[in-house]
Amino acid sequence: MSAPDQAIILPEMPSVEGLRFRHICGEQDAEGLYQVRAGRVARDQVDLQSISEGLPSREEIGASLAKLVAAQQQHRRLVAEVNGRMVGYSLVESWF
Repeated sequence: MSAPDQAIILPEMPSVEGLRFRHICGEQDAEGLYQVRAGRVARDQVDLQSISEGLPSREEIGASLAKLVAAQQQHRRLVAEVNGRMVGYSLVESWF
């Protein structure tokens, strides 16, 4: 498994100058994740009162990331950055 901040090469990466993928590093990524989520609220018409798609606080995101690191599950989240700025992320959830 790669180090959290090590770049990950995807087979079909789009040709975007400065695009880089990596795993979550930990709580230090909370602000970036918050900014990505906050940035999509208006565009995606997110219902902030919804329990399934609301906007968690920076602290809630940080606590979630701390649990992820404690469980050594950073590989379940992939971050996309352009020139060092977080622009997206994905996560893999377990349903069992």
